Amino acid sequence: MPTGTGAAVLSSLPEVPYVIDPATFASMTENNDQPLDPVPTPGPGNQTTFYLPRAGVGSLLKLKFVGNLQVLTAGPAPGQRWPYGFLSGFKLSAGLGADTWDCNGLDLDALKQTDLPFVFGNVVDQFPGAVGGDATDVLAVGNYPLYLSYEIPIAVDQTSLIGSLFLQSSSATVSVQLAQELTHNLQSPTGASDAAWVITGQWYPEITVWDIPVSQKGELILPEVNRIHMFVGIDQAITGTGRQPAAVQRTAGVLQRLFLRSELSPQVFLSALPSTAPSALIDQIQFNYGLVSTPRIWNPASTLAEMNQRDYGAPLPYDTYVIDTLKRNPSRDAILLQGVTNLQALMFVNPAVDVQPGAYTRVVEEILI
Repeated sequence: MPTGTGAAVLSSLPEVPYVIDPATFASMTENNDQPLDPVPTPGPGNQTTFYLPRAGVGSLLKLKFVGNLQVLTAGPAPGQRWPYGFLSGFKLSAGLGADTWDCNGLDLDALKQTDLPFVFGNVVDQFPGAVGGDATDVLAVGNYPLYLSYEIPIAVDQTSLIGSLFLQSSSATVSVQLAQELTHNLQSPTGASDAAWVITGQWYPEITVWDIPVSQKGELILPEVNRIHMFVGIDQAITGTGRQPAAVQRTAGVLQRLFLRSELSPQVFLSALPSTAPSALIDQIQFNYGLVSTPRIWNPASTLAEMNQRDYGAPLPYDTYVIDTLKRNPSRDAILLQGVTNLQALMFVNPAVDVQPGAYTRVVEEILI
């Protein structure tokens, strides 16, 4: 087993001798589910930062928003980003030179369904209206309780703990940044108004931390904290109809899942579902690399939605579509990002779509390095 005597290159790894020994770690550790101090929500369009404790190995971060929606003026209905788009930005920085997590609430909700398939309904979460909104469901004047839950699986899974974070570093500080969406972006376009809704409340973080055993030699015994689990999104412009490339960022590691969502505006998404009107329709989706190799074609695009339904029990929320290399045979279907060039998704936008400036396809990569 390697020890941390100068071989470590990631700043989140221990500065004292350690050994990567998942089996021994599992037999000697104990988990702790620890609530952190509440964080007031920063307000529409603003962001706030808090820090994870310097203790143990962190594998899972949960976020609960508990608050109130006050509807001052009846008119706007919940829109397509409602309600989990309330979290417009989430970043986790582990002192590695870049954010290992850079996403939003819609991305996290889609990831949650891929990780926990066939778990439906919002028995605990509370909010008026439905996920994804309904333009006809105008909210009456009054107060509505809000309880929204998000999960950030820092480790790939909670069994192996691969990709978990060593938090007990004396030099690296793990920070979390939360951003709140503009209120009108949570409403349907008709009658959208920042003045109609007021959302107040607090965030309640909770971290799952594992005790770190020590060997008889005085070495820290750790799971595979030398791996990094990343979940990072980037917006790629849609410039018209027809074939619209959305580049995948080339980096080290293995691409596990690729999430795709095309947005004409913050309030209007394109959809691959066959019931969609041509004015909001994605005709087909392709996966291309090296400019000339297109091994995966979903034509019509609804066949990818159908595959997602078969894999997860339902199409993903918020008109998100995922290309998943983990579901069937991870070793066979793995995509080594350094081994391909010009990796991109091709979104074919129906000619009837009115594409305005600012439209984009959101590309979110789940990577294990």
